[in-house]
Formats: sequence, structure tokens, C-alpha cells
Amino acid sequence: MNIVEIIRRFEGQEDCIAHLENLRFDREPYCPLCESHNVARKREKGRIGRWNCHSCGSSFSVLSGTIFAGTRTPLIKWFLAISLVMNARKGISSYQLSRHLGISQDNAWRILHKIRQEMLEELTGISLKGIVEADETYASIYTGEEKNRGRGSNKLKILGAAERQGNVMARRMADVSGDAIKRFMEAYLEFENSVLITDKWRGYNVLDELVEHYVMEEEKEEGKTTSVIEGFWAIVKRSLYGIYHHYQWYNADLYLAEICFRYNNRKYEDEDTIDYFMKRCVFKHSNIAYHTMKDAWMM
Repeated sequence: MNIVEIIRRFEGQEDCIAHLENLRFDREPYCPLCESHNVARKREKGRIGRWNCHSCGSSFSVLSGTIFAGTRTPLIKWFLAISLVMNARKGISSYQLSRHLGISQDNAWRILHKIRQEMLEELTGISLKGIVEADETYASIYTGEEKNRGRGSNKLKILGAAERQGNVMARRMADVSGDAIKRFMEAYLEFENSVLITDKWRGYNVLDELVEHYVMEEEKEEGKTTSVIEGFWAIVKRSLYGIYHHYQWYNADLYLAEICFRYNNRKYEDEDTIDYFMKRCVFKHSNIAYHTMKDAWMM
């Protein structure tokens, strides 16, 4: 569903709420607090889509417990934002989104970060297997560390792993030592069902006893790499350097989550992107407050 189809399909807030109710409730509305189906439509002037729960006495809407909870931005603008994020190959900045939607840059930034939060939450359960390539890369962004010598010192450190025919996962790292690499792989790699391919960095040696591990020289032909993870790093660099110019290092995981999520779901380009995102993310996770972003777990 492109932006033209969204505008044609959803004429107002009622249409958007009806669509979300269909996706979330599937004709069986329930209370998001107690999960009771003993609910009834609440009629309030000026308030659309409210429900009463006769079991716990709460009042709720389809937006409760989602990234839309408490928003004053029309839902159609949220739908347009999700479509733009899912279909932008390199991503979209808050300044660009604010111009597209006619909202403030601050509001656009909050909308984008809430979308990225859902993507990050969805990615935490990912499990890579098969032939998997792992590599580390560095982004030229000030991290607040003192300048010193060493591998990628004073730069944003990123570790990633990519299936040869499937998904990728990347996270910002405190360092790329053997212990840090081991924690990353324990979180996202199925040791028993995988063959891991890395470069010669000694930090990967700690994995020799955990997974079938091979060290491979980088293969290039006419300046083009044949490595899946190197190709993914090219996408990451184009996004971080070309679109997101002023992000803070502690938000890097959110930007990486967006890039990974879009890459992993690239085969669903022709599917209804809004419905796909809602089903995979919005209606699976509880709402996440902003203050948790900066304190997000870093390996």
C-alpha cells in the first residue's frame, strides 16, 4: 500500500481506528488490561473508538498499549510515516518526514523513534542459523570516549551477523573483544545449526569451541565484494552517513534496528506494509517509554 492508496482508503480518524480494530481484535474485541471479552462499545461525544470492560471496569481503545497510545497526531499521518519508513531503502530523516506530513520536526522524530522501538523489540527474538557471516564495522560518530589508539577507538562500534540467504542482526558494541563477541553470538546465533564465517580478527577465536568456525579471506571481483555482511555494511553506511547525520550514539541501536528490520523483510515489498508492520510489531509488544531508549542494553 503506497501513500496514494493510504490517502484514498482512509478518509478520517474513524476509518483508521476501524482498520486497527479489525487487525487487533479480528471481530472479537477484548480488554488489553485483563484480556476479558466482556466488553461493550462506549459512546462518548468527541471520542472515537472507546470501549468499556465489564470485568475490570477499565476504559480502553484499540490504541491502548501501543505506540499510538496518547497520540494527538492523526492516525493517517502515522500510517503514512510507517509506509515511508518501510519503503525508504536508506531510511528517512525526521526533517524529511516533517516536511512530508506537515508536522514539527520534534513530532516526526518521536514518531520515527517509536516505530524503531517496535522494530528493535521484534528483532530481539531473532535466531540466525545456516551459513552465517559475522563482521564488525565502525561508524565515524563521537561516542563520548577519550581518544586513544586501538581498533576503532573513539568510533561507534557495530557487530553484525548475516545469514547467506536470510536475515541479519547488528548491534552497537561497547567493544569488539572476544567476550563481547561471544555474548552477541549467544544471543542471536544457533550454534548447533550454524557454520560461522569471519575474518581474521582474533576476537572471534573464542567461538571455536562453540560453533563450526571458518576464517575466510575477503573475496572481491572488480571492486565488488561477494560477502553478504559486507554488502549489508554498505547499506548501513549509506543510511548512517547519508540520512541520519546528527544521531546520538546511545540511539544507534534504534537506527540499526530499522535498517535490519527493513533488510530482513525486503521480500515482502509487495505486501501491505502497514498491516504487516502492525501484525508483526505494534500488536505484539507493550508500549515503550522514551526514557528507556538511552538506557538500552549495549553488549
